[in-house]
Amino acid sequence: MVSFSNIIMKMKTERSYREKIDKLYKILGVAKRLGYEDDIEKFLEIAIYETSEVLDAERSSLFLVDPDRDEIWSKVAQDAEINEIRLPKGKGIVGWVIEKGKLLNVEDAYRDKRFNQEIDKLTGYRTKTILCAPIFSRDGSIIGAVEALNKKNGSFTKEDEEYITILSSQIAVALENLRLKEQLMKENIILRRELQEKMEDMFVGEDPQIRNVLNTVKKVANSSASVLIRGESGVGKELIAKKIHELSDRNKRAFIKVSCAAIPETLLESELFGYEKGAFTGAYSTKRGLLELADGGTIFLDEIGDISPAIQAKLLRVLQEKEFLRVGGTRPIRVDIRIISATNKNLEEAIKERKFREDLFYRLNVITIYVPPLRERKTDIPLLVRHFIKKYNKLMNRKFEDVEEEALNMLLKYEWPGNVRELENVIERAIVLGEEPIIKKEDILLTSELRESQSPTTSLKSSIQFIEKKAIEDALEKADFNISRAAEILGIKRTTFYYKMKRYGILLKGE
Repeated sequence: MVSFSNIIMKMKTERSYREKIDKLYKILGVAKRLGYEDDIEKFLEIAIYETSEVLDAERSSLFLVDPDRDEIWSKVAQDAEINEIRLPKGKGIVGWVIEKGKLLNVEDAYRDKRFNQEIDKLTGYRTKTILCAPIFSRDGSIIGAVEALNKKNGSFTKEDEEYITILSSQIAVALENLRLKEQLMKENIILRRELQEKMEDMFVGEDPQIRNVLNTVKKVANSSASVLIRGESGVGKELIAKKIHELSDRNKRAFIKVSCAAIPETLLESELFGYEKGAFTGAYSTKRGLLELADGGTIFLDEIGDISPAIQAKLLRVLQEKEFLRVGGTRPIRVDIRIISATNKNLEEAIKERKFREDLFYRLNVITIYVPPLRERKTDIPLLVRHFIKKYNKLMNRKFEDVEEEALNMLLKYEWPGNVRELENVIERAIVLGEEPIIKKEDILLTSELRESQSPTTSLKSSIQFIEKKAIEDALEKADFNISRAAEILGIKRTTFYYKMKRYGILLKGE
C-alpha cells in the first residue's frame, strides 16, 4: 500500500511541489468526506469527480462486478451519455483489470487489443489514454475498478498510478459501507415484515379486548412512561413491547430483551449492569451491561416478577435517577432508556408476601396493558383459523379453503393454554398432514391436547368465567358505573375489581 509520507518525500524533490501538494490535499479531502458523508451514493459521485481532478483526466467512471449476471457494469460515470454500460466479465480494459487484479496504464487505447471500441461507438467519445485500478474488498476479492480516461496533457504517470491506487482504496471503503447499509436495510425490512406478520396474527379479530390493547399501544408509544404488560405465557407480551418500541421515536436505537427468569440470579446483575475489571474472579476486563447497550432505546424485562430483592433495589435507582453502578464500580453511569416489563404473575400478591418491592411496582406500572388469553376471545377463533390457513397456504403452496364445521366446533371448545401460538401450531400441522381442500376433524385430532380438552372441567371453567364477568357488569350498573362502589357491592378491593374489568374487557360508559 502506498503511504502519504512516501509521496510527500518524493514530491519535495520536484519543481511542481505546490501543485502536487494540492492534489494530495484533494485526496485527503475525499478520505475526510468518507468519514461523515451519510449518502454513500453521493460520496461515490464526488470521489469519481475528484479522481478526474487529481489525475487531470477528462472523465472517470466506477465499474462494479455483478456476480448474479456474470457481468461488470458502470455504477457511476462522469459526463456519460449512457447511464449504464454492461459488459461481459473480462471484456475491455476494465474487464482485464478486474479479472487480473492489476493496475493498467494504457498510452494508446486503440493499439491495445484489450480495449473495447464498442463503448466509444455507442457514446461518440474518443478514448486515447486509460488508467484503471482494481478495487479490493476487505476479504481480498475484487469488487470493481475505477477508471480515468484521457490525460489532458500527455500520458498518465507513475505518480498518477499511486494516486488512483489510494483513491481506489477509499472507494472500496465506501462500497463496503454501501453494501453493509443495503444489507442492514434488507434485514430491517425482513424483520419488520416478520414482526408485522406476527402482530397481524395476534391482532386478527374483532374482540373489544384485543382492539383495546392495540389502541393503547398506539397511544403510549411516543410517551417515555414505563409500561407493564400483563398476561399469560404465550399471549404475545414480547410482541406488544416490540410494537411499542417500533412506533416510538426510539425505534432507530436498540431494543433489548432480557429474560429475567432464564438468567440465573448470580449472572443477571452483571448482565444488566455490567462490571468493572477485577470486580470478581474472572472479570479480566470491564464489560458494559445491557442497560448501557440500550441507551437511547428500549429495554424489555420479561418475567420481571422473578428478579431478586437486590436487583429490584438497583433497578429502582435506574427508574428514579436514570443512573446505576456497574458491579464493582464507583462511578455512576447515566442512561436514557425506556423500560417495558412483563409478567404472568400476580405482583400484588408478591408485594403482600414481601417478595416484590411496592415502590418498584408503582414505577414499573405507570401504564398497564393486559393481554387477554385466547379463551377469553373465542369469537375471534374462526377469523384466526382462516388467517392461518391463508398464511400457510402461501408458505407451503397448499390450497386449503376452509375448516369443516365439526372441526371448528372442536377448536371453539378447547381452552388454549398456549394461546394464539398454540392455535397457529395446530393449523400449521393440519395443513401439513391434512388432505385438501378442507381441514377436517380428523386433522385436528392429531393434537393429543385437543382430545383431552373434551372434558367436563373445560365447560366448568368457562361457566365460572362467564358468571364472574356477568357479576362485575351487574355491580357496575347498580353502582352507576362507580368502580369503588361496585367493588364494595362484590366485597373485593378496588384494585382487584379494576384488574378483573381489564381482564374481561369491560369498559365504562364513554370509554
